[in-house]
Amino acid sequence: SDVCSSDLGNLLNESTGSFQVNGTTNISSVNGPGIHIYDDSASVLFNRVEIANRQAEGILIDGGRGFVQFTDTVGISNGLGSGAAGIVIENSTGNFEFAEANINNATGMGGVRVEDNSGSTLFENLNINSQNGVGLFAKNGGNLYVYDGNLQTTGASAVDLESTNLSAQFTTVSSSGGNVGMRFKGTTGTFVVTGDGT
Repeated sequence: SDVCSSDLGNLLNESTGSFQVNGTTNISSVNGPGIHIYDDSASVLFNRVEIANRQAEGILIDGGRGFVQFTDTVGISNGLGSGAAGIVIENSTGNFEFAEANINNATGMGGVRVEDNSGSTLFENLNINSQNGVGLFAKNGGNLYVYDGNLQTTGASAVDLESTNLSAQFTTVSSSGGNVGMRFKGTTGTFVVTGDGT
């Protein structure tokens, strides 16, 4: 499915039941978030997703208690230089899974933001490149799982994690030019970097 040059608005708004996209979802040059799921309790499944030339968040999940799953690669680029984060998950009691998320050229609010959630967010593979925006941010983020990935930031922290239960592992984490390379406050669990590029 292809969506170009329009504002998708609320893709799913206060819905129940299930919603599934089996093919590739291509979204380009929309005015609002590429995918916006708001206060939703449905079971939602996407396969491969490509979001380009975004002017707001690539994926915004706000509220709800549903289960949202991305079973293939999610690619979020930022050719127009939007200051919104690539992926935002906030104010939710639901659970979220990403097979692989690649966020390139993030800035401003950074790569991924997980905030004020009580459920679980899982990335099997998470790769973020960000300039002047935190790579991975979580505050009151519930349970945050990352099985592998790479974080690279310039001018901001690679990770800023607070009051969140962690089970995270990365191959490399790199930060240059920011005030703090990595920040942890009131977190529990584990955060491991297996490579030598920290």
